[in-house]
Amino acid sequence: SSSVAHRPPYPPTRAPTPPPAPPGNLPPALPHAMALTRLCLLGLLASLMGQPAVAADVDLEDHINGRECMFEVEQIESQYAPLSNIGPDSTKGQIVSEMMKVAQRLVAPPVRSDFRASFSDWLDTIQSGQGAADACVFMFQHHNEL
Repeated sequence: SSSVAHRPPYPPTRAPTPPPAPPGNLPPALPHAMALTRLCLLGLLASLMGQPAVAADVDLEDHINGRECMFEVEQIESQYAPLSNIGPDSTKGQIVSEMMKVAQRLVAPPVRSDFRASFSDWLDTIQSGQGAADACVFMFQHHNEL
């Protein structure tokens, strides 16, 4: 008589579980993350081309602090002078100092050590019609947030 060893049967195979269906609504943070990614890509593209981004290229309201920056820089302009109309007098130094305070509140720490000089140089190059939105774009781009 032949003896055949009996093996226990293998467990039955199951079909793989399908991945869960995507949610009907996107999480609230996702649209903001997508907008921030778009802003970063616009800034990266502009810097690769050697050109600073201008406010017309960027929707500052998509940046987490964009709206607050606009408000604060408009307050600076109303207190001192429109950014495109300042000369190399004491007003420029006061505006640069105020912009440093804005940067300390609104950009991820630390504020870059060259921001004061870079913003002062930028003020010398802005064109008529440029203002708060352009200053905010410059500030965020200088700190690699655009």
